[in-house]
Amino acid sequence: MEADHGLSPQYQMPIHVSPEREYVGSYMDAILRICIQAKQYGVATTTVDGCLRLFAAQPGHRLWPKDDFGAVMHLFYHIGEQVTECVLGDPAKAKAELRAVREIPPVVDLITHNIHDPLGTPIFLLPNLEIAKDLVMRRLRVFAQFDLRRFFEQANSQGITLSWASRKDSESYKKLSGVIPGSPASYGVRVSMPGAPEQVLLGGFFRRAIGDFTPPRDLLNVIKRSPRQLEQMAQSGGEEDAPEPA
Repeated sequence: MEADHGLSPQYQMPIHVSPEREYVGSYMDAILRICIQAKQYGVATTTVDGCLRLFAAQPGHRLWPKDDFGAVMHLFYHIGEQVTECVLGDPAKAKAELRAVREIPPVVDLITHNIHDPLGTPIFLLPNLEIAKDLVMRRLRVFAQFDLRRFFEQANSQGITLSWASRKDSESYKKLSGVIPGSPASYGVRVSMPGAPEQVLLGGFFRRAIGDFTPPRDLLNVIKRSPRQLEQMAQSGGEEDAPEPA
């Protein structure tokens, strides 16, 4: 509480507070917007920063009559993969489409996840009490898909190379991270930038996009600023106290 470093009570590892705070925003405005649209039209979709897709719907509405998660996956397949034609009605092509649906990035029930996430930003902070009550009572449903393939591509376009940690390296991260959804069973992501030390991002970093409603653009900004923060921490604490990239 009184210093810029300490010991994590959860992991019993040294932790450091960066000299500068990194403030991130939220995409609650996008959630509210599609919820209002879904109340009017039955369903609504939007995409945040090109790689986080949202879908809102009224269960039982004629456009989503069965409250079917499989139908939600199918919809995200067509939106995310930009496939305009549905071939489920064609027996010769239906199996291939269903197989493709199973291979898309993970889809999560955003509000159910939020309610059970003890560290997440509460959905009750949504600036519309009636919509918040509709979400909690499941009169409205919101689903999210964080497409890490697109996120990696966006990072690359900004000079940031992201790659999955190897299985060998992942073994050392298991105590600190869960398997990152959408990864090849990896517990971490390696970050390479010109002239900067390599970093490793663990599962908690990516959960912010779902648990805290953090926009992907803000996650990229945090990644870009981390080398500067690490350099400042090393200068203020001495080389021997400089933390490992994490």
